[in-house]
Amino acid sequence: MNALFYNSDPSPEQLMEKVYVKGKTQNKENPIAPEFAELIIYTESKKLKTSEENFWKTALKTWNFRHINSIEEAKTLKLAKKDGSDFVRHTSNQFVRVYPHWSRQDSSNYNPIPAWAVGCQMVALNYQTTGQNTLLNKAKFRLNGNTGYILKPKFLRNISGHFNPSDPETFPKHRKYPTEFKIKIISGQQLPKDGTCDIVDPYIAVKIHGADVDQTAKNTYETKSVKNNGFCPQWDETFALS
Repeated sequence: MNALFYNSDPSPEQLMEKVYVKGKTQNKENPIAPEFAELIIYTESKKLKTSEENFWKTALKTWNFRHINSIEEAKTLKLAKKDGSDFVRHTSNQFVRVYPHWSRQDSSNYNPIPAWAVGCQMVALNYQTTGQNTLLNKAKFRLNGNTGYILKPKFLRNISGHFNPSDPETFPKHRKYPTEFKIKIISGQQLPKDGTCDIVDPYIAVKIHGADVDQTAKNTYETKSVKNNGFCPQWDETFALS
């Protein structure tokens, strides 16, 4: 199927092996090769006018499935905290792309979770920098076998819903009570040195990464240090996180 003739939101199956291009259109002055056009889904950039009153309602009234908003990370976080439910309703039928702030000239990355929590579909990171946030991104998309797409849960696809990731009272009934994870740290083998000393005193730190309501002291755990043993340290510690 030629992507140029989609009249509604394409399905994940239709998006397979396609390249999503933002803000490009076909015209006589700048024709696109048919072979390239076959690979592309077109989207139209649409500015989210956050300075206007009732901008969420305005965006909903003028919605088109081809539209995509691009919002930098700091504004995304601000809107997510201030208007969580409105943001979720917006992303339930509107593409939103989040991108790093211009000040990240060192190619560092922001935490993608707050943007995911309000339903943002495209959370762009600096892939040239490996760190905790890029690892979170890799872990997220392993949930669907690294296919590149994950279906958002129903409460992030409900345009008439009231879900707010900062307010547990708006959580779906089956998610109001936290899931408990019981973990046992057994041992390690041949752990690398950190480059500052010949002998390491290793320990393991475990933390749940999620929305703001998940960032509590009970969701972190740190084992004891094993002195002078990076070869085969043993902990045998069991704990629970929820």
